[in-house]
Amino acid sequence: MRALRILRSASEDIASAVRHYDARDPELGDAFLEGLNDTLERVRALPKSFATWPADPRFRGAPTKRFEAESFEAKRTQSAELNDSAKLSGRA
Repeated sequence: MRALRILRSASEDIASAVRHYDARDPELGDAFLEGLNDTLERVRALPKSFATWPADPRFRGAPTKRFEAESFEAKRTQSAELNDSAKLSGRA
């Protein structure tokens, strides 16, 4: 299974989304991160099932199941590794 690299801009967007959801309800930020991590696992397992980004086909968009309006960009790469046990925290 190839590793995923989360772009710096995407990481910043994730942290911003967590702050936004935490401001509405502290449990909502955690729910967003859980959904995002689930989405990352789906991308890792079936990367070609997600549509390529129109401006650059090296990138794919994958909406989270519960937070349809939110998306992230993940670039598939062999050189950058995301540890299989690592989870995004989105917390500063």
